[in-house]
Amino acid sequence: MVTVVAGQNADLGEIVFMENRVGPIAWEIGIPDRTAMEYKHGDHFNQWGLPYKFPQEFPNGIQYYIGKSDYSKDWNYCHVSVPGKGGKYQTIPWNIYFNLDQKPTGTSILRFQLQLILLQHFQFLLMEVRIQRK
Repeated sequence: MVTVVAGQNADLGEIVFMENRVGPIAWEIGIPDRTAMEYKHGDHFNQWGLPYKFPQEFPNGIQYYIGKSDYSKDWNYCHVSVPGKGGKYQTIPWNIYFNLDQKPTGTSILRFQLQLILLQHFQFLLMEVRIQRK
């Protein structure tokens, strides 16, 4: 239990986030610690103008290859929209490519965690199956 008193600091000690694993992990990108520190620019995410660098750093969007790419260089700390034609913002695709050594048997779970400020359009394709919210 933590007691909070107005005008005083409360020492909570060290707090460690422990990811709840429900089975074997085929692959993951990053570290499940609820930060973005390990990704490109994640250690200085509040630097002014970082979103404007995205089109130059990732001109074809994110093309991430499991087992080949490095999330500290090849995965941006956030997904940004960039200015497009006619002053409208355009989204840039993030693609993840992977192979499995063998087809999973039984029930499998796909966990896709997303943190966002505003959700205007989201589209997720898995094996040519479109899952989207507009």
